[in-house]
Amino acid sequence: MVVRTKLAVVACCLLALSGCARSAEGKAVVEDPWHGQGQSSSAMPPSTESVTSAEFDPCDFDEITLTVAVGVDPETVVPMSGGCVWTGEDVAFTATVTAGLPLDSIETTSGITDLTSIDVGARTVQIFVFEGDSCVALVDIDGGALQLTMMEKDFSSFCIRLRVATRMLLEDI
Repeated sequence: MVVRTKLAVVACCLLALSGCARSAEGKAVVEDPWHGQGQSSSAMPPSTESVTSAEFDPCDFDEITLTVAVGVDPETVVPMSGGCVWTGEDVAFTATVTAGLPLDSIETTSGITDLTSIDVGARTVQIFVFEGDSCVALVDIDGGALQLTMMEKDFSSFCIRLRVATRMLLEDI
């Protein structure tokens, strides 16, 4: 019950950060690139401005993959700045695109543990645990950084579910 409440709080925070779900004309400005996942701005790598790539839409993943691999209900999608959030029975999942890829500073960022990398096709994906309760994957997509974040009721620092989901979500990109 505590984890479900935590997932609901995370989803509400993401909703509050997202503002309007409509596209806006104009130049992108700096926003919270971790989208309320508990990271302070001082813990963030420098150079990650929120931007949505014209070529890649982080909200346009296959519904079957979202259901089977990620464990979320595609109908729960909530657009937010730079991406989307989905929820399932025991999981919350976000996909966002930010400018700049802070891979070189991940190792020195406060709160990051269990850093590993996997190859998905020609892409190298950095997967790590942030502050001991969420799994994060970062990968270069069209010159930006795709960040996938998963919070699970039965958290495991091995991030197996995120590893599988990342492989399946990225194999066709």
